[in-house]
Amino acid sequence: VIDYVGGIEDLQRGLIRTIGDPDQRFLEDPVRMMRALEYAVRLNFEIDKPTVDAIERQQALISEASSPRLTYELLECLRSAQAAGIHAAWRRAGLFPRAFPDLPLDTDESVRVLTMVDEQIAAGRAFADASLLGAFFLPRFLGLAEEEIDERGRVNNAQLLSRLREILEPAAASMHLSNLTIHQLHQGLFTLTKMRRSPERGRQVLKLARQDYFQVAWDLHGFAEALGFITPEAHSGWARALARIGSNEPVVPKVRDDRNGRRRRPRRRRRKKS
Repeated sequence: VIDYVGGIEDLQRGLIRTIGDPDQRFLEDPVRMMRALEYAVRLNFEIDKPTVDAIERQQALISEASSPRLTYELLECLRSAQAAGIHAAWRRAGLFPRAFPDLPLDTDESVRVLTMVDEQIAAGRAFADASLLGAFFLPRFLGLAEEEIDERGRVNNAQLLSRLREILEPAAASMHLSNLTIHQLHQGLFTLTKMRRSPERGRQVLKLARQDYFQVAWDLHGFAEALGFITPEAHSGWARALARIGSNEPVVPKVRDDRNGRRRRPRRRRRKKS
């Protein structure tokens, strides 16, 4: 191994730094700031002071990165089993709100959901993109749902759907989410209003379980129960009903691959030379 830049020594010291001037490296590709923080969390490494200082100076550049690349980095973070720590590092550095301005932010409930996601992924679970992104929208949606329940316990579906679209559509557009992810996220969240209580009829369970978005709804139902928005009795009631029809096995989401069988990584946007 011919090491021109002291990389082996950095590995031995547990240190992350850029090759050359960090400001120039981040000007070339702002996503490198997110990656530096992500690797520090994943590897339990330190970031050298010049790199930390450059991230602080250049944090506004992250808003110039292409949306598909930023969404890719977020989903990779959410699948890492260390999403809570990475998310916290991005927020402390001021990158997260600039990269994802349309995601609901800074709620204790969202952080708790990310921690649950990490625990389940570490245990071998796999989640669809809509389930992972739903972690950010779940607390806000459940709050909206409570506001749309009348004295008789009935939900104003039309009003709730309208308000749900208002919080989802900006993020869907700015993050360039696929139509499938948008559909599953929208329907998965709204279906929670039909699962607030234990099911009374097997036909209701069977009808919902056959929907292509139900696995997302079931994932979010588990998160909502852990947060205290849905009672343990309701969650266990649905679990028993699904077990009776054999529909409570986790669904492994399909990954869209390129022709060579590799996961696609969005291309980096080339910066114009001044």
